Amino acid sequence: MRKLLDRAPNLPLGRIMWVAGAVVLLAAVVLTVSISTLENSNRAASELAELRTFAPRAVLAASEVRRLRTDDLRLLEQVVNQAESRTNVYSVLAISSLGEETAAPLLADVRESWVAGADVARRYARGEATFDEALAGADRTEASINALVDELMARSESQARLLSVLLSLGAIVGLLGLLLAAFAFARARAGIAAARVRERRSAERVEELQVRDAVTGLPNGQLFAERVQDAFDRREADGALAQPLAVAVINLDRFKRINDSFGHQFGDRLLRDVASRIDLVIQYPHTLARRGADEFLLLLPSAGRVRAERVAKSILKALDWPFQFDEQELRSTASVGIALAPEHGDTPDILIRRAESAKDVAKEEGGDRLRIYEADRGLRSEVQIALEVQLRHALDRDEFVLHYQPQVDVQTGEIVAAEALMRWNAPGRGLVPPADFIPLLEETGLIVPV
Repeated sequence: MRKLLDRAPNLPLGRIMWVAGAVVLLAAVVLTVSISTLENSNRAASELAELRTFAPRAVLAASEVRRLRTDDLRLLEQVVNQAESRTNVYSVLAISSLGEETAAPLLADVRESWVAGADVARRYARGEATFDEALAGADRTEASINALVDELMARSESQARLLSVLLSLGAIVGLLGLLLAAFAFARARAGIAAARVRERRSAERVEELQVRDAVTGLPNGQLFAERVQDAFDRREADGALAQPLAVAVINLDRFKRINDSFGHQFGDRLLRDVASRIDLVIQYPHTLARRGADEFLLLLPSAGRVRAERVAKSILKALDWPFQFDEQELRSTASVGIALAPEHGDTPDILIRRAESAKDVAKEEGGDRLRIYEADRGLRSEVQIALEVQLRHALDRDEFVLHYQPQVDVQTGEIVAAEALMRWNAPGRGLVPPADFIPLLEETGLIVPV
């Protein structure tokens, strides 16, 4: 419970619970003391009332002595002694209930009247007083006892009324404590629920950032690959009824130059606007993602060649309209490559790679156009990619060699010079012709270190 309360925000719930508990405990203590005092008063009144029987009993004992005509006063003295003993015991109860200041005068009157009544009873037993005198003494004793009992009963009734009020207040305070505890507990649960919601939202946000592009909010390459895999899984489940699907790679032309010239904020605004236009013109179910600085990926899960070409042309047309940024007007074109399944690939990776190959062809041809993957061009592109990877390691591995070709004077037949020719001795391929790797060196910038 303590841990539960400590997690509740912006409210000292633990203190509220402790205060509520203290209030209820205090009310219980007050009620217990009041009930105990009331019980003492009732007990004192009840037992003191018993003294009233001793005065008549003393007169009866004296009458019995008179009837037997004897001087034996033991029965009478026994009654007197019992009355005196009980008076001492009940005096303690009276003082504890009424307090010594109130009880002392009343108790003194009781003792005085009882002593006088006992003395009259003795004289009556000895024939020195009349029955009426003995009876009058008993009445005085009973009257003094009644005064004490009445005071005790009055005090008991007062305490009963006070107890009734305290019981009501205790019930109210206890209910208030329970309400405070219930409120604190409910607030704690609400705080925990809110904390869990925040934690869940934070986790969802972190998860979303892992699969979403931070600039455009589009799916990233990882989520796009999962969507393509889902589309392939549905095609496989549909069997003979499976529809073709298309993947397009859309690369913005000259984006790096725009980004370098106008700054990254400008470039990010352009990317967001491009994403909005592409998303707006596509009228079919699709997934648009961003991968890399200037590249978008598009999945059309139920599109053949005709529909894919139509969508790509719509995208190029939409991007042809100028973008307006404050006072700056800018045009941006794109190179689009398309690959179709199952015609161009039967796995997501192959299909995406071949869409990239078609995009590279479109870019080599000047951009602002679309190309659908063609096997012969794609094969050349894949070979070039493999060569580029090998070229990046060739310099470190000393795979480049020089061949010297002599220059001969045709008149004298003498060697007058030599021409140095670079050759690439690629592992597993042998000597690669210069025409196959020199253009790649120049295109990738590796020609400088070589």
